[in-house]
Amino acid sequence: YEHAKDVNRAISGLTRSAVNTTIQGTSAVMMKEAWFRVEDALYSAGIDYQLKILIHDQMVFQVKRSDAVNAAAICEQYMKSELFGVPVPAEVEIKLSLSKSSEQNDKGLEQEFKASKHSNEEMEDVIAEALEEFTQPEEEIFLDL
Repeated sequence: YEHAKDVNRAISGLTRSAVNTTIQGTSAVMMKEAWFRVEDALYSAGIDYQLKILIHDQMVFQVKRSDAVNAAAICEQYMKSELFGVPVPAEVEIKLSLSKSSEQNDKGLEQEFKASKHSNEEMEDVIAEALEEFTQPEEEIFLDL
């Protein structure tokens, strides 16, 4: 009886490990592909950025405030993917710091981003209008994906 328990425990552990390895490996590949798509798109759009964090299912980019809405739209568009026909969504937060707290989110820019599901030309107009209203010196903000 003891031997059967050990064999069953070993089989269960190996099965769990095999399934987990497949899931984690697929996730890692999807994240790397999204990383390359997002960086290519940000570079092509002429957005000055720094990748601050890339871990598991999260990327954090630092961008200038004036580029935040456009960069967020690009990140959301290029982070989305599909796995076996199942859509994999992307959520973007615009933050003032690297804090996990949603209190650090820039509510104004996030609201502008969510309301601005427009073409790139329309996005440029939205950004230009926001810049006219914004009088503080340029500061960098963080996009938490």
